[in-house]
Amino acid sequence: MKKVKLYAMAFAAMIFAASCQDDLTDPGQNTGNGGDGTPAYLTLSFTANGGSSTRSTADDANNQGDTDGDQEDSGHSNAGTTNEKAVDKVLVVITSAGGGNVNYARLYNTQTDATDDDSDGKFDVTNTTDGINFVNNDPIELTVGTYNVLVVANPDAALYAGVTGGDINGGISNNNSIENLYTNITNNEYVPTEEDYSSIANGTLKYNTSASEPDNGFKIMMANKAECQVTLNETHTPESPATASIEVERAYSKITFRETANNIYKVDVNLSQVKAVIVEGAINTATGEEEAKWEIAKLNKAWDANETPNEIYVWWEAATDDNANATLKGVYRKTSTTHKIEDDTDAGTYPVFVKLTPVKATDFTNKETQYVVAWEGSTSDNADAHPTDGINYVGESQGDVENWYVKLEGYALVNLSKSVYYVRHITDNMGAGPAFGTLNGQNYLYTPNWDDKNDDSNIVKNEATGEVSFKDNVDETWFYNTLAQVSEESKSMTINGSGDFMVNTEAAKYYKKMSTLENSDNGDVTGNGDQHSSQDNPSTLPAVGKFMSYCFENSTDIDHQLHGISTGISFVARIYSDENCSTPVDRFYRYNNHLFKTLADIQEAYGANTMSTKFNELVAKEKASQATVITKEDLADLAAFVPDVNNSGQGDAQKHGETIDLYDGGICYYYTTEIKHYDNGDNASLGNMEFAIMRNNIYSLAVTSINEIGDPYVDPTPDTPNENPEAKTALNVEVKIVPWIVRYNDIEF
Repeated sequence: MKKVKLYAMAFAAMIFAASCQDDLTDPGQNTGNGGDGTPAYLTLSFTANGGSSTRSTADDANNQGDTDGDQEDSGHSNAGTTNEKAVDKVLVVITSAGGGNVNYARLYNTQTDATDDDSDGKFDVTNTTDGINFVNNDPIELTVGTYNVLVVANPDAALYAGVTGGDINGGISNNNSIENLYTNITNNEYVPTEEDYSSIANGTLKYNTSASEPDNGFKIMMANKAECQVTLNETHTPESPATASIEVERAYSKITFRETANNIYKVDVNLSQVKAVIVEGAINTATGEEEAKWEIAKLNKAWDANETPNEIYVWWEAATDDNANATLKGVYRKTSTTHKIEDDTDAGTYPVFVKLTPVKATDFTNKETQYVVAWEGSTSDNADAHPTDGINYVGESQGDVENWYVKLEGYALVNLSKSVYYVRHITDNMGAGPAFGTLNGQNYLYTPNWDDKNDDSNIVKNEATGEVSFKDNVDETWFYNTLAQVSEESKSMTINGSGDFMVNTEAAKYYKKMSTLENSDNGDVTGNGDQHSSQDNPSTLPAVGKFMSYCFENSTDIDHQLHGISTGISFVARIYSDENCSTPVDRFYRYNNHLFKTLADIQEAYGANTMSTKFNELVAKEKASQATVITKEDLADLAAFVPDVNNSGQGDAQKHGETIDLYDGGICYYYTTEIKHYDNGDNASLGNMEFAIMRNNIYSLAVTSINEIGDPYVDPTPDTPNENPEAKTALNVEVKIVPWIVRYNDIEF
């Protein structure tokens, strides 16, 4: 067989051109016309440099995009680490845009430390001041026409495993196989195994797994940022080939964290200094046609269980025994009228209160006559709820404020997508979106499971509690680390003496220690802005932060940017009474959004007569012995407590069990916001792509302030040219790895 000697072509000044030569034993292996023996030429060049993205105008400091509304750019960019720019293999796929019969595909391999001395057809790799350039010296032969060009760097092997018609490493010309490969790349998803996904998230996935091939470490898959179409004519010869300029973007996103000094925050706490708000009022207790009978009552101010709570007042008739249960007289609304009492005992003018009827949230129509209760545990629409279920009493904070200190100990990323499209997709929310495209402020990034994530029928909301969940755990088919899973772990997680997160005797699955964060910065961030710059040099941008995780894209339409769907982060912290964080605050309680050291403090604040008998029993248990510890199980039983109905039928009108949270081990959690991609500038309304994750973006998080003690557990409330086969032309493909776009997220709790 004839041996053809091929030489490198010269390229743009920024591209290194190799001067070595290859001997090819098959002159048809690089041709796109079925291996007909005609020599063909392609020089493929990659450059990974630290320049700004072509979209990076750096005109915005708040992640609101360019002044023209372009959501693609935050104004800040980062070149990335060495591994994040490294390329091991390159898959090139070229198909005729007009459906012609000239197509081409080949998997190119690179070497990382040697030139191509043995004429094996692999890349020459040369380190330059601009980064790493990958140069292949063999031009690709095509015919006159228009072509679509795809490049996938570091492709997953599954992408080309089923390709038929030839050896993908040597070049494939089977038309159907190449067209199918192009369709696969532009339409389908990369779905790694759970084990591989975990390795990807941690940046430890071995790129090469073959025993005959050395592992070159972690590599990030990259693909065309935009559609590339090139038209060739007779002037595009091997000596003067056409050039296809392609930018590839990483298929992953990255989440980082900017730490503060020791991750410690001072919080002002008003502890146990709470008194129930009690109002005196006049109530007409007459029934039917009776003459008015006015009674002066002391009522507890409260909020009902409506989604937007209504102000109500609860009248409890006190029992003679301090530990006995008070009897509910009714729930009332304060009117604008008053009633004057002239006798010696209750002389004065009092506001008038009128009685309300308890209803479900779905039946609520008029706050003048109704109030909403939490209708729980019912299988019948006609079942009765207790008249005070879901009511929150109003307490007034009094007394001195204590200084506590919250130290962030760890984090759990929430709702990490299980798969990603090989190339980006855009949608106008009218269905599946096309490959490529850019965000313009009116459209969306189309991500896997888009239709299901935006389908209200998959979302279940408990009207009584406001808790959001998914039917049949459908969210677990979309995400790892679902909000429900992270929430469940937080309910029983402890921190041992070594600072490890434990669930019973097993290591926690979702939470990681802050100490495991790794430095991930790679040079300065470019762009303007003042996102928590150094106080010593406020004109500079902050570092990108320490590495948390790689992840895949996640987006929804405007209405479904929700807890349980959008990607977010939970922090776990420990609470201390001193700024050196040496004295932990081990146990305390939360009731009606106030903090108390003991159950007895709650009883003192609200009064034993207005608390349930079950609660008062726990207070007695607490007082009986300092060694007695009220457990979470005790409090769960309290929340489920329903008094027995007595012979007079008054039991059901007595106080049901209270919902009280225990902070055990001084641990608290923060989860109030998802990760923001774009700020529409309006905190009162959502815009499209505000809370989303997009490929090739770094989401740099920082907790800028903490002003309150977190929750005792994580609340689960939850996008045809003419052909001339006789004319031979050549094409150069140049590929540039664009830098990461950096998006700063400053979080306040």
